[in-house]
Amino acid sequence: MNRTRTRLPYAGLVRWVAARYNLEHTGYRTIARTIGMSTNTMLMWDKTGVPVWTADRLAVKLGAHPADIWPDEWWNEWWNL
Repeated sequence: MNRTRTRLPYAGLVRWVAARYNLEHTGYRTIARTIGMSTNTMLMWDKTGVPVWTADRLAVKLGAHPADIWPDEWWNEWWNL
């Protein structure tokens, strides 16, 4: 797996965070504050995707497995090594 090229969709993170924390609004600032990241990072991830290794560390920080946040994408990525 190419560490820098493989990315997961930002939308998956937004859906999971909104459901997990019962968020009514899912703007960049709200998501960033909820997960302890910067708004600029959210903007970048929306454009480029979340790097797979960052996604793994972020999921652990949030008390989840990356497959909880990106169920199809995570397993598809690992099966395509």
